[in-house]
Amino acid sequence: MYNDKAKHRLFLLDIIRIICALLIYGRHSITMYGCTYGHLLDSVICSLTGSVMTCFFVLSGFALYYQYSSKKFDYNNILTFYKNRLITILPSYYLIHFVYILFNGKLLRDWVVLSPIELFGIQSIYNSLFGILHNGGTWFVSCMLFCYFIYPIIQTIIDNLKFKYKIILLFVLYFIVIYSYYVVIRYGLDSNYSNPFFRCFEFLVGIIVASLLFDHSQENSNNVFVLSFFLCISIYGCLIHFIFNISVLNTCIIYLTIPAICWLLVLSSNMRICCLEKSSLLSVLSGMSYQFYLIQMFLWPLSDKIVSVINVFFNVNKLVVSFLTCTALSFIIYKFYDNPIKKLIKKHIK
Repeated sequence: MYNDKAKHRLFLLDIIRIICALLIYGRHSITMYGCTYGHLLDSVICSLTGSVMTCFFVLSGFALYYQYSSKKFDYNNILTFYKNRLITILPSYYLIHFVYILFNGKLLRDWVVLSPIELFGIQSIYNSLFGILHNGGTWFVSCMLFCYFIYPIIQTIIDNLKFKYKIILLFVLYFIVIYSYYVVIRYGLDSNYSNPFFRCFEFLVGIIVASLLFDHSQENSNNVFVLSFFLCISIYGCLIHFIFNISVLNTCIIYLTIPAICWLLVLSSNMRICCLEKSSLLSVLSGMSYQFYLIQMFLWPLSDKIVSVINVFFNVNKLVVSFLTCTALSFIIYKFYDNPIKKLIKKHIK
């Protein structure tokens, strides 16, 4: 059923993960640590935050389907899938949750009260928790847990859909994601940024795109799908632009984010560069990108302590110190904490 594309490492996905991690670091260093990369670059980095997180969820759905597309999910396979996903995401997340309070002792009461919610990973359900504790940065873990929960069901359904129904579903999901953005603006609602419902939709987009790309029986239809998809998006985006009088920049970001990510995924499935496919460095950097996100929950006060020792509070020094600290801690946690714990748990489960 699946062609040879699904048998090699998609190194471009690793590169995209690394770039996304760097952009989120850039955003946090600006808004949480008072750094700057220049007025223009600051604006670009901050405006891309939503697109980066959309990319993360679409890419996650795509990568999971790429990995599990040959699986048929019966009871035992579903349990194994859940175990593997929890082992992948929870150890580092739990570590960050317990380390966070060491740098924020004054929040101990809130930390104790909310710990059950945090440990079960259901904080994204409570939209107003976004600004409390580390939820402004770890909400995506909660959303990913919901995505993992529904994945076996979604793959089973999508694998049994005909090509045209996959296309229809893809357009419906895209429409809902875009339409919800304008509903929020028009009625002054809370942002959908950390809403697991809409993040699951983005996750589903990645799954469907992967299914379309790796369905050998429909390989001649893929180009038609891509061209028709982007043509309709362009027309729809232009209409909305004139109706709602939205700025050109916002229109491009809103309407082109998912199509651009889909193009990258199409490209990633066809690119073959052996040295990058076998690159250990690229694999490690991509693997520790998750820890690179999480470290930022307490990175800034830690960086301040280091900078105070150096006693030089210039912008460049703050950037260099925080970036090197984040990279070093991410590698340490990934290599000497996360990987050993995963191996130990997997061995115990077996």
